[in-house]
Amino acid sequence: MATMTPGSAPAARSRAAGLVRFVAAAVSALTVAAVGAALGAWLGWRNTPALPSDAAVLALVQPAAADARLTVVDRHDAP
Repeated sequence: MATMTPGSAPAARSRAAGLVRFVAAAVSALTVAAVGAALGAWLGWRNTPALPSDAAVLALVQPAAADARLTVVDRHDAP
């Protein structure tokens, strides 16, 4: 027959409460981090300049590929 010592039940409840607090803190921290990352990404793209034109890009790349004939095939401007 198992006997319980007088201090074991409150200690088990205290450990369980500590675990619940830890899990709640971890979930809260991850949620705040995800919201902060999304907000930072949104703020970072708010004032970005327009992309250069096709001619400007070809002028920049042409010296690196002097022997190649460069053309723009497709362009996707949305961030």
